[in-house]
Amino acid sequence: MELEEEEEEEEEEEEEEEEEEEEEEEEEEEEEDKEEEEEEEEEEEEEEEEEEEEEEEEEDEEEEEEEEEEEDKEEEEEEEEEEEEALKISRCTIEKIVCDVNQSVLLNYNVVISAATL
Repeated sequence: MELEEEEEEEEEEEEEEEEEEEEEEEEEEEEEDKEEEEEEEEEEEEEEEEEEEEEEEEEDEEEEEEEEEEEDKEEEEEEEEEEEEALKISRCTIEKIVCDVNQSVLLNYNVVISAATL
C-alpha cells in the first residue's frame, strides 16, 4: 500500500512537473509572441517615421523650388524694369538732343534773319 501511495505521489509530482513545464512553455511562447508583436510595432513605427521624413523632405524640396522660381521671376522683373528705365533714359537723352538741335537751328535761323534785315 505504501508503494502504491508512493507511486501515486510520484505520478502526481510528475504530472505537476509536466503541467509546470507546459505552463512555462506557454509563458515563454506568450513572451516570444509579445516580443514579436513589439518588434513588429517598432518596425511599423520606424517605417512611418521614415515615410514622414521622406514626405517632409519632398515638401521642403518643393518649397525650395518654388522659392527659387519666385526669386528667378523677381530677378527677371527687375531686369525688365532696369531695361525699361534705360530705354526711358535713352529716349529722354534723344529728345533732349533733338530739342537742343532744334533750338540751335532756330537760333541760327534767327541769326540769319537778323543779319538779313540789317
